[in-house]
Amino acid sequence: MESEVPALKIIAGVHKGAVIRLDTADMLVIGASDDCDVILADSGVRSHHCVLKRQADKFFLRTIEGALNVNGHEQDPGASGCDHARSCAGPDRHR
Repeated sequence: MESEVPALKIIAGVHKGAVIRLDTADMLVIGASDDCDVILADSGVRSHHCVLKRQADKFFLRTIEGALNVNGHEQDPGASGCDHARSCAGPDRHR
């Protein structure tokens, strides 16, 4: 049986339903700027909001310019958190 490809699934906001495969890049910059790997146009998304980084079979989310609410815990800019892609980001989870 083939394993499931890891993906970032946008669950709310302007881009609801979008799916970004995570099997080809070790790091993605997420934000509103044209130079980001994943561009989100929702209000409240900073130019370079956060970075999603893959290390082996885990994913880590680090804020850059914007704060994030990760599983009910506020992450200030520069903080790292979330060791998996599920429930890490979404328009209803950022500020």
